Amino acid sequence: MVQQPALLKVATYNVHRSIGTDGRHNPARTAAVIRETGASVVALQEVESRTNDPDALARETGLTAIPGHTRNGAHGMFGNLLLTRLTILESKLVDLSFGAREPRGLIDACLQTDQGARVRCIATHFGLAWRERNHQHHLLMTLLSGDLTVPIVLMGDFNEWRPLSGTLRALNRFMGHSRAVRSFPSRLPILPLDRIWVRPCELLVRVDTWRSPRARRASDHLPVIAELELPASAG
Repeated sequence: MVQQPALLKVATYNVHRSIGTDGRHNPARTAAVIRETGASVVALQEVESRTNDPDALARETGLTAIPGHTRNGAHGMFGNLLLTRLTILESKLVDLSFGAREPRGLIDACLQTDQGARVRCIATHFGLAWRERNHQHHLLMTLLSGDLTVPIVLMGDFNEWRPLSGTLRALNRFMGHSRAVRSFPSRLPILPLDRIWVRPCELLVRVDTWRSPRARRASDHLPVIAELELPASAG
């Protein structure tokens, strides 16, 4: 019997410390937006542990947390977080920091669906300066050039919107082109800062922003969602 492909929904979301466009700090609203998307894998950026406790977010969304904090400050740990309802086979953190710039990193996780399909999910948040992003891009490409037998989902806030930038062109060449969707600022999005790529790109079904009224208020970024088909035999 031929098994049908597994449809997987993923999302990337810069939660902006759960401070909304209305100026309110509301972690419960952040969790509600995550639940709204219905994604089984969610890459979060700008998570502050004092107010966005990973365990609390996991409980409120029904997902499992893989923390990827990059610095410790007055308000607790700060950085990335990967939430998933898939089985976690392995995960690691990679430092992407550049000089004296704000510390950056990524989460590299191998996950498995209920149908037995494996998928490698990489969640990151690139820096604001182009030299910094160039450094982070080279580290990322080295990481991506490893095991290519398992489908890869690359997602995060790449702080890049210029379609002819070296970073975006290189990622499109390696991962396959993924449609840029406008995600920032959330009330009137004009810049595609938040991205999702899938390799092989033929697995990608769609990419879009999540534009619910709650999402427009919860952060200065909108979530970006993608759906992909994973063959049960993948990996």
